[in-house]
Amino acid sequence: MAYNKSKNVEVAQKLLNQGKVAQAIAEYQNILKFEPRDQVTLMTIGELYIRQGETFQAIDYFERLAQIFVGDGFLTKAIAVYKRIAKLAPEEIRPLEKLADLYVQQGVMSEARPLFLQLAEIHLKNNRQPEAVGLLKKLLQAEPDNLRIQTRLADLYQAMGQTREAIDSYVSASQRALARGDHGEAEKLADKALKLEPSNLAAVIVKARSYSSQGDLAKAAQLLEQAADLEKGGEQTELLLDLYLKNSDWDQASALAQRVFEADEKNFGPMQKVVESLLQAGNGEKAMEILAKSRLPMIDAGEHEVVGKVLGELVAGLPGRIEPLEWLVELYGRTSDSFRLPDALAHLGDALVAQQQWERAKKTFEQLLDREPDSDSAKRKLNGVLAKMGLLAPGEVVSEELLQTELAKPPAPRVRPEGESAPEVEAKPAVASGEPVLDEETQRFIAQSLTDVDLFASYGLTQKAIGLLEAILRRAPRHTPTLEKLLDFVLGAGDDRRTAELAAQLAEIHGKTGDKRSSERFGELRRRFLDGRRTSQC
Repeated sequence: MAYNKSKNVEVAQKLLNQGKVAQAIAEYQNILKFEPRDQVTLMTIGELYIRQGETFQAIDYFERLAQIFVGDGFLTKAIAVYKRIAKLAPEEIRPLEKLADLYVQQGVMSEARPLFLQLAEIHLKNNRQPEAVGLLKKLLQAEPDNLRIQTRLADLYQAMGQTREAIDSYVSASQRALARGDHGEAEKLADKALKLEPSNLAAVIVKARSYSSQGDLAKAAQLLEQAADLEKGGEQTELLLDLYLKNSDWDQASALAQRVFEADEKNFGPMQKVVESLLQAGNGEKAMEILAKSRLPMIDAGEHEVVGKVLGELVAGLPGRIEPLEWLVELYGRTSDSFRLPDALAHLGDALVAQQQWERAKKTFEQLLDREPDSDSAKRKLNGVLAKMGLLAPGEVVSEELLQTELAKPPAPRVRPEGESAPEVEAKPAVASGEPVLDEETQRFIAQSLTDVDLFASYGLTQKAIGLLEAILRRAPRHTPTLEKLLDFVLGAGDDRRTAELAAQLAEIHGKTGDKRSSERFGELRRRFLDGRRTSQC
């Protein structure tokens, strides 16, 4: 016989009118044989079973209907059905669990939360603690910031004797409380973890951070100082170091950084942090003392740029000290940095001249000239030193013969990249100096000022460098190295007028000394920029 849904419904309605409910249910069930997902029929059969007082059979059909709604994505309709089921069987847990899950899927935690808590209490009353834990964990996944649930879960773990889980939950809850600024709750929860495990480092850190946030740095530091394995580094060491630095407790900070470094020379991070903090505080001497111990391991670890930056700051902060300049030379030598090494040698030589350490300055400039044999600046620097040492009469220029004699002596130790050969010195005719002899005070002023100029330039402070060069020229108007350095700066700044003036002055000076090639070169530069200014004015 062919299936006819309309006829089945008509027959069922007649049976219901006759009060034959069981027969009507059977007729509707015939429809489900052909259409098992017919929502109206499932709902109708469920209602008819309720009329018959057969609640469990009704629940079975309602649940089938709810599952269809869920599968089709109609969560609101499914929730309505499960609410009906929960009223029909208030003692049953399954409908409440389904409702809670559906509310979570909808993101309606205000409805899901009380259901989860209700279910957890039901399980606890029936001594089903693992089931209660599972529900609280599921709720916590949906609401990870819910401190109340996390604390309840930790308490439950403790009651069940699951100490490790309880500790982890208390620590996690204390961290969340601290993150939202609830210091009292954070400390209370951390104390619960420490009561179960007095050496728990995470809980100690929470309490220390809480004290620190409230301004009690000493109490925070005292707590962390009791932690084990501080020399191994890690969060507790970094936090304690930060506390020392915030409190300007340089001795304690240095001692802690040294302790970490002695345990593992590769762990130089704390040493670097202390050095940088000391430099910011203007305590260069203490910074240099610490860096003396850590710079070589840092270089060996490949931290060349970091060491160079810190040493540059040391040089700027301690203008009278030779050691940072020597360390820069050593750094660029060890790393075969042929680009930066000449500048470092020049700065070191200038500083040695300023301190009248003539022999060391001589060796430094010899090393510089060996690397850059064509450098007129290096030759003039060596010339000045030789004159001070009595190896050169005042006003005399270093002859090529004397220059080669001096360079033939063993140079200061240096590092040259493997395979690189020593460059040859180009022979140039001796010339007579056109620069006036300067008194010692002026020479010291110029040497120190030129060192400062290079430092300003390395940090991009061009205007300061130019101002200092102009100050030198006010005391020594014909000082050729200063004129040439200033010319480089004004060329870069695009000052055509000043460029032409300086080029003219240098052309005149070199012309008087007999350096025809340099005179012509600067003369051509003067004409080019002078003509450029005239063209722009036209």
